[in-house]
Amino acid sequence: MPKTPTKASPAKPESGQKRRMFGFLRSPLRKSSQKVPTIAPSVDAKKPSDDSEPTTNPEAVAAEVVEPRDAAEDHTPSATTSDYEVEADDEEAPKESAISADIEPVEKQGLVEVSEHVDGPLTTAFMEDAESDAGLSYVSEPEAATDLAPVVEDPIAQEEIAQEVEDASGIGEAMEVATSPDIQAEPKATAEEENEGSTEDTDYSSLLEYPLAASATETDDSEMSTEAAKRNYVFAHFMVGNTYPYTVDDWYADIKLAASHGIDGFVLNVGREGWQKQRSIDCFAAAKRLPESTSFKFFFSFDMTSIPGGSAGDVQLFRDYLSATSKSARMFRHPRTNGVVVSTFSGENSNFGQGNLENGWRYLKNELNKIVPVYFIPSFFISPARYRSIPAMDGAFNWNGGWPLQLNPWTERSQVVNAKLDSDYSHLENLTDGRTFMAAVSPWFFTHYGPNTWNKNWIYRGDDWLFVRRWEQLIEMRNSIDMAQIISWNDYGESHYIGPIKGAQPNSQAWVDGFPHEAWMTLNQYYAKAFQTGKYPIIEKERIFMWARPHSKDASSPDSVPRPDNWQLTDDTAWVVVFANKAGSVTLSTQEDESDKTTHQVNAGVTKVSFPLKVGQGMKATLYRDNKAVVTCYPRDFRFNGQPPVHNFNAYVTMSP
Repeated sequence: MPKTPTKASPAKPESGQKRRMFGFLRSPLRKSSQKVPTIAPSVDAKKPSDDSEPTTNPEAVAAEVVEPRDAAEDHTPSATTSDYEVEADDEEAPKESAISADIEPVEKQGLVEVSEHVDGPLTTAFMEDAESDAGLSYVSEPEAATDLAPVVEDPIAQEEIAQEVEDASGIGEAMEVATSPDIQAEPKATAEEENEGSTEDTDYSSLLEYPLAASATETDDSEMSTEAAKRNYVFAHFMVGNTYPYTVDDWYADIKLAASHGIDGFVLNVGREGWQKQRSIDCFAAAKRLPESTSFKFFFSFDMTSIPGGSAGDVQLFRDYLSATSKSARMFRHPRTNGVVVSTFSGENSNFGQGNLENGWRYLKNELNKIVPVYFIPSFFISPARYRSIPAMDGAFNWNGGWPLQLNPWTERSQVVNAKLDSDYSHLENLTDGRTFMAAVSPWFFTHYGPNTWNKNWIYRGDDWLFVRRWEQLIEMRNSIDMAQIISWNDYGESHYIGPIKGAQPNSQAWVDGFPHEAWMTLNQYYAKAFQTGKYPIIEKERIFMWARPHSKDASSPDSVPRPDNWQLTDDTAWVVVFANKAGSVTLSTQEDESDKTTHQVNAGVTKVSFPLKVGQGMKATLYRDNKAVVTCYPRDFRFNGQPPVHNFNAYVTMSP
């Protein structure tokens, strides 16, 4: 939730310049006057401000970047289809699936979770909280597997990339996704294969090597095995506003990378600028290069903090987008009605000249239905109790559901650690008559714009393996959820990107450059598969994931922008997730020689551990078995800084080879 940007700032562009170029200008806004530590951050003001945000254009962005680069005007947009229209493709729409309204709240606060994700669904137990100088250790206790009925596979699930895709963009081979237990597993790692952790800045091929195999069995008492699992969908939020210099090849590279990691498609966030429509057309053109066996879809999220919605004529932008793309087989149609999914960011203040929200969006939906039947799943920042009175809504998206927004620096520590993520329940309670719920999942949040620009400078606590904990929660709730939306693929300004750093950054280079997050994309694949199909995939490749902030939270810096609001909420800790297919031990250390190591026993499955960071030192994790190193994650270029040049609360994310 970015804060309200200040209008009167030295960096304000000319009034005729574009605004929606910046991907970070789309979260609900907080009051810009709040400062920490003298004033507590607001946890109530969650609606976007009515004040317009500063405007800018792609040329201005290119001129203001930190590192030298080609100006945006050198990347001239070029039409790829006649009249901006996407040609129709022949493809059968997904079939309708039943959606359960049952839900069991997940309570994990103040507990150490013991989770065993092996051949089948999640099994969970809890232990008393064990927090020490060595960090938290989440260990696994396997349960005996029992015979289960096979999971029903949706045709879309079996159309994932299972062959080598042409390597036109230099990404490398696509990952093979197994849809049968008969497929041979990848050879296990050996001690000789020990390598250092890598951020994979330029070579994505190693990120595509994580095989997934369907499980033959599940445990009978699992919540996911009570009925044949329905097919759920996982999309990634994609900021078209950060793609001004993109070519069709750039789009193709991103699409292929996302598809190879089990993501079902992109949610294309678009604003009012005309060039964003052309970039979206380029996206659909790029998707035509995919093999027919690859099911990768798109739908639009119209950014109503940018797009006007005060008059009936404002519907025309929506018409233009759907007229150009609705005939494409790559448009995602919801199985419930086979309607083309349309979403929003915000929009609660739009009435399209019809007097109020309810009538306004009904009018818009009726107009779009004249082009193609639509399935409307907005993200309105209103009380969910109003959903029942908005007939245009076929569902709702809880944008804020993936972060613990309720926390502030004065929250009791017991409520900060493993903070509750429980805002979904009020949405689900008010989505009657089988309407859809789309949940949010996000690994991080940090934005750092000073008062002379957008005055957005705060964090949400992303500690405690937030990305993993949220996915585990959504998997437990999957019978009540149709879709999950990852926030985000490329929103660099808010530091929650899981895709590669490319395109036109929104002046976020100071805290984004040198901080790749692609390892989160690989980690995401494991949980996305479980959410989609109702069972956790077999862990074939043993791997260690690790992330941390680059400097101590209370470090001094010459940065003209102060520490972000809520900086007190985070811990100087490295967060580690271990994927093991056999029992072993993991050592954690801040030094290469492991002289200060701590050791934790791990079982087959997923183990979450953590350890405190030390100024001037690094981070290292090694999985051992039979006194031999199996796999090591050690990014040599990471050092925990005590005197940073910038207050950077972004995460450095890495994984073992």
